[in-house]
Amino acid sequence: MFLRDACLSALRHLATFSFAVIYTLGAGRAQPVEPMTNAAADSHRFRLASQVHPLATAANDRGRVDAATTLSSITLNFAPKADQQAALEALLVR
Repeated sequence: MFLRDACLSALRHLATFSFAVIYTLGAGRAQPVEPMTNAAADSHRFRLASQVHPLATAANDRGRVDAATTLSSITLNFAPKADQQAALEALLVR
């Protein structure tokens, strides 16, 4: 229970920090986003390449996991876009 709470707390802090960095780097340079004029349709959905582990198949599905199950060794990888990384490096040089 303590480990799960610690992991959730760490993820919240990471999310907050990531948002702050991305917001700071994009402030004043954000391009306006055109509003959606049509409803989302299933025909416009697509799968991103390399986002699903090859063993994550229906054949390997064992159903729901008990809510008390602890997940260990979870890794989240975040990478900025090239222009975001360049902006960060320019900011750090100042």
